[in-house]
Amino acid sequence: MYSGFISERGAGSLKTIELKGKSLGKKKKFTYITEDTTYEPISKIPLWSVVTQVIDEEIELKDNEANLILNYYKNTNGTGYIGLPRMGASFTPVAENQGTAKPPPGGGSIAEPGFNPLPSVPYNVADGSTNGYISPIPSFDFMIKNDYQVCVYNALTDRCVKVKNDNTKFTLFISQYSLLNYVDGQGWTINGGFDNANEPVDNWTIAPEYRHYYVYRQKLPIKVDKGFNSAQFIADDLTKKLQGVISERKQIYRENMNEKETANDTIDKVINKIVESETYKTFNCATQGYWDPDDVANIGTGEYLSTWYNNYQVVGWKRPELYETGQFVNMNAQAVGTELTTADNRLLGSTIRQQYNFTQDEPLRTNIPYTKDNLLKLKAFIDSQSLYPEIWESWNDDDDTPFDTAGQVTYGTGQYNHNHTVNNTRFFHMNVIPNIDMIEIVPSPDDTGTIVNTVVESPYTSGSTSITIFWNGDDEYFFNPAGTIYQQIRIEYVPLNESLTVISATGDSINQTQTLTLSGGFTSNIAQGNGVKIYPLTKALYQDYLNDRTSLGSSLYRPTHADPTRINDHLRYSKLFLVYYNPADKDIYYDKPDIDKNKLSYGCFTKESFDLPVPEDPSITITADFINIHPSVRIVSGQSVDLTPADWLDGISSGFIEANRKFGYDMHFTACCNPAIVLYNGKEVPINYYGESIINGITSPIYGDTDNNSNSTRTGGEDGGMSEFVSRRYVGADNPSFIWDGEHFGISDLHTGENLSSRSADGGRYITSTTIPAPGNIAHHYTSSAVPDDSGDPVYIINPFQNLDEFCPAIVPYLEQVNIYNKDAGPFNLNDFNLNYTPFTVYDSKSGIFLEDMGYDEDTWDDGLWGIMGFTYEQFNGDNNTRILRVDNNNIKSLKYPTTNADIKVTNTKNWDTNENGIPHFSDNVPTPISFYKNASDRSYAGDFIQIYPNINVKTSSIQLRAENFPTSMIKGYYTIRSDIVPQSVFVGGRSNITNMPIVGTITKENPQADYFFAGESNIEFTIGKPTKLSSITVSIHDPDGSYANVNNSSSVLFKIQRQMNVSFNVIGDILQQKNSKKSKL
Repeated sequence: MYSGFISERGAGSLKTIELKGKSLGKKKKFTYITEDTTYEPISKIPLWSVVTQVIDEEIELKDNEANLILNYYKNTNGTGYIGLPRMGASFTPVAENQGTAKPPPGGGSIAEPGFNPLPSVPYNVADGSTNGYISPIPSFDFMIKNDYQVCVYNALTDRCVKVKNDNTKFTLFISQYSLLNYVDGQGWTINGGFDNANEPVDNWTIAPEYRHYYVYRQKLPIKVDKGFNSAQFIADDLTKKLQGVISERKQIYRENMNEKETANDTIDKVINKIVESETYKTFNCATQGYWDPDDVANIGTGEYLSTWYNNYQVVGWKRPELYETGQFVNMNAQAVGTELTTADNRLLGSTIRQQYNFTQDEPLRTNIPYTKDNLLKLKAFIDSQSLYPEIWESWNDDDDTPFDTAGQVTYGTGQYNHNHTVNNTRFFHMNVIPNIDMIEIVPSPDDTGTIVNTVVESPYTSGSTSITIFWNGDDEYFFNPAGTIYQQIRIEYVPLNESLTVISATGDSINQTQTLTLSGGFTSNIAQGNGVKIYPLTKALYQDYLNDRTSLGSSLYRPTHADPTRINDHLRYSKLFLVYYNPADKDIYYDKPDIDKNKLSYGCFTKESFDLPVPEDPSITITADFINIHPSVRIVSGQSVDLTPADWLDGISSGFIEANRKFGYDMHFTACCNPAIVLYNGKEVPINYYGESIINGITSPIYGDTDNNSNSTRTGGEDGGMSEFVSRRYVGADNPSFIWDGEHFGISDLHTGENLSSRSADGGRYITSTTIPAPGNIAHHYTSSAVPDDSGDPVYIINPFQNLDEFCPAIVPYLEQVNIYNKDAGPFNLNDFNLNYTPFTVYDSKSGIFLEDMGYDEDTWDDGLWGIMGFTYEQFNGDNNTRILRVDNNNIKSLKYPTTNADIKVTNTKNWDTNENGIPHFSDNVPTPISFYKNASDRSYAGDFIQIYPNINVKTSSIQLRAENFPTSMIKGYYTIRSDIVPQSVFVGGRSNITNMPIVGTITKENPQADYFFAGESNIEFTIGKPTKLSSITVSIHDPDGSYANVNNSSSVLFKIQRQMNVSFNVIGDILQQKNSKKSKL
């Protein structure tokens, strides 16, 4: 080879990074969802949504392409969400104008007659049952620390507990089927009423938790052009792919969608515009107008059903892995007699096989068959628990005291202590009362046997446990339970939720009566002659019926049939219990596990065999293996915990847990470890007139008005028709970026941060009063603060102000400025701190994205895009970091779910010590609240005591996920030149299936210039040892492995071909010799 000129994209440029665009020889499986949303053609209002989960799609891996799997999260920052469970979020007025005038919010805390001391509806409404808050709450003794907070102000007789507003990340899930707008008379459509949606059999629940939710996993393919690219180009190109706009739409109001615009009385009106990127998009959310708690009572009729369930389409869970894996541990061996039609058994729970007597070392025998598939489902659930060790902090005190005697929040009644840790126990949920007392509907199927109709023979007194009915003396109709038969009785005019079980009976054939002893008493007096219906049920069928319609836990949306007055609602919550766990067996399956030898499959599970009758022939039995778990163990060889059973599971003090009690994972929003939120848009009710809320409706000019000052018509009824236009909310990262700092790549802004504005980093008017109101001297108006020059700069906030431009039920009631006379100091205004926020907590994010899957596994990471850019596998696949932890210098090099937070620096702490108005002292002191004596008028004596938490705003930027290594500039250091000009060569290697031509030369990449790599004349020569005619040759340029290089058509290779010739100076002699040679041949 004489020389070569190789031109490849970016060749010759300094500080470039080489990407080959080649397969890594391996495929990877990806799971994600796709959402198909149908919009109204004119208004662009979403009508319905169908979500499909793609499981284990195999995609070939390449070095310049990565398939990211994104999750979305919403922070509990005081805007745009509300904690669950709830019946709704409708906040109604209180008495407003009690005098001749009312001050604006600037006159907030005046206690003078004739004034309302708080802003108007709905901001000043304390949360309570009438607003949709569900009560009673689970006991304080059975909550996990830091999941909830006590709301100081509420409209309940007891304390109000809410999901904690501490800026925690809640990962979003989306329901499989959803109607997203009002559809009249849809009946029972928890899952939207779609033909292929699973609805609850017999309407056994109305709980929205019954919907089939998927983690919102979005697949985002990203690709960098193959060849040599500058590092800055790669960073900019990847950033564009994350931030690129993928959709734009305007939502339009039309008076009548079935008519053309010109046929209506008003013109079409644009209400908003939505622009979405790959990482920042709008999600369906709850609204004031569409979430009326009174609609729960109408769900059975279908009235407003679709709008009520619409609010639950997107739900955020604090610990999503528990929900996603836990739903599949709710399993039963079989459903005999009544077909189980609920989706995946997800809400129903598993059951225990035999009565549990709370004895030492007694296993809890389950109805889950001992199969490897079932064990792997259980393993996934208990493994996910290791991500959240803070759960165990609820009973892990810091000393040897077994119970938190200081009265701090702890779980249970001292049963568990600091010896029970995430390293030796796991947990499950269990109901605390029998299944019969948990079922909402009447436990009497209509198709299980002959229904016997008779009448009451003697008047029945409310509460009595016996009743006398007509009996013809026929033994067939003597309703005394025996053997395998139950009977249930129902009185015709008594509501269906008052069926009772027959315990025993005595007959009087002479008087033709039968007296039945019942399991309880009816709540009404029953006159003689009223109809009675008797339902015979086999025990097996009856138990199956209960199992198939009794949920694990409850959110109390409606009463049970056994407790229509809801006296025992507090017993319907499930509770947590611990079981023994051996971490040494975490990944080991035992065919013959043995608790005595500390050998448990996957650390938790043993096996026990039972003889079962064959359904077709009960005289024949088969042996089946079922799973046991161990809530009670002693310290023995190899075990590290002394565990006693949780007595709180016996909610009715029976001394045992009956067979078939539900346990497993409680998916309800009330369940321990399961705090959840829904998104919320409060733009319907901003404060916009002297502190009052005017419904933010739609007004449109009427055709025919003569000037633009004419009256407009208000459309859509009292609410102005705005609900359907504000039922979306942005979630995600609005400015995600790849960074190149000259040496390393980095990732930043995977969250949408807070920004500085005129009032605080979360916006809102700065409302004040220039005159302190007093009786007889009333003058009020708004004064807005000037917009700061640095408005919009990213900040993090401590002790945030409330955002008055949108209503957020999570922080009601709102508190306003207080007017203070501080003795002789004169009047001034201060912002009272809303204690629904967590004081001195960093609020730096509204929402964001997790990079759940970066697109490569450990084997292919280094050869993939991220490894080439310098990121290590360990940076984004940490073992211990969780979704709810802040990203900081302690975990930034070992993130399991990469995202970002604001960069909090120690030097910022000088800004935290401020005066009462949040002006920093730049002090070396620690920040504290500030106390005042408050007066509402000019008085010389001290008034009420008030403590102010100053609002602190600190400028910041996103923390960067900086690559640990330098990027790989060059993957291969040279090209190989192959050609058939040489029939064979000693230079071999590479992939024989690509080319069989020999290597005739190499060109190194050490001498780039302009657009080329150059190679001079090689000192290697090849000799052709036989006559050869060269009419054409084939040449190809390769990487060292034999694959074709990414070169373009301007590349060239020059060969120098030499032929050896013997030169003679005796020309005449040569000629004569040739002639003589010819003659001799003749």
